[in-house]
Amino acid sequence: MSDRSAVTSSERYGPVVGTYLDDLVAAARTVLGHNMFGFYLTGSLALDNYLHGRSDIDVAIVVEKELSTDEKSEAVRELRHNCLPCPARGLELVVYQADTIRSASLEPAFELELNDGPAMPFRVNISPLDRDPADGLFWYTLDRDIVAQRGVALIGPPAAEVFGALSAADLRTAVTAALNWHAHSSIGSAELESAEFQSAEFQSAEFENAVLNACRSLVRVETGRWHGKTEAGQQALELDLPDDQASAVRRAVRQRMGATDPEDTGATADAAGFVGYIRDRIASGIE
Repeated sequence: MSDRSAVTSSERYGPVVGTYLDDLVAAARTVLGHNMFGFYLTGSLALDNYLHGRSDIDVAIVVEKELSTDEKSEAVRELRHNCLPCPARGLELVVYQADTIRSASLEPAFELELNDGPAMPFRVNISPLDRDPADGLFWYTLDRDIVAQRGVALIGPPAAEVFGALSAADLRTAVTAALNWHAHSSIGSAELESAEFQSAEFQSAEFENAVLNACRSLVRVETGRWHGKTEAGQQALELDLPDDQASAVRRAVRQRMGATDPEDTGATADAAGFVGYIRDRIASGIE
């Protein structure tokens, strides 16, 4: 197992998150032993857009050999929130087997998925077959592409040497699936009509998430680079958006940066047009 620390966690992420990452790495090494090939940060920590109290901690662990059911159970037991308290909204951890990710694919292709935290429901999938397709299967493809390009290695070789990068065609397929999901399963979901989902706080959070994730997809397709949500919104504004679409992006960026004026926030209905525009724009670029 290669063991090259690319960063000092506490120096880069602060004492609270940094200490947690050090403890998480140590716990993973105890459980997985010599089978652990690499430990990579992805998501907002890797993309330099982590907002404490709002962002998740996203981790990809790579193992050399497939995990047994007992090993998966032990990993869940030792890494979940009630054993190792997560200081963020939650931990989203996915384990991959090295041979399956050297070449990029559209398959989920994971060994284990663990989601848990103080503001995140506990969920475990020990096989891609356990994952509900309604929750989206594209996440893994896009997350691995982010790791390949921007992942931070806490243990192991540089991420680009471990994770294969997507082809242009597969990238468009994956981001189109993501945009369709946001259109139909998030901002377009019938359950959002219920009173439970009608609070201004929920609506504005869904607006921000849908718009800025769509910006990330657009910027990745048109510039080749993954960015955190805030920077992706700012980059999207440089890509010749129509005035009404640019207005939605500016609102989402201000909201993510802490705007409290109601006129600076958006509702889920406001995101639908933007997501549809981005989806059509990406589709129109296919030759």
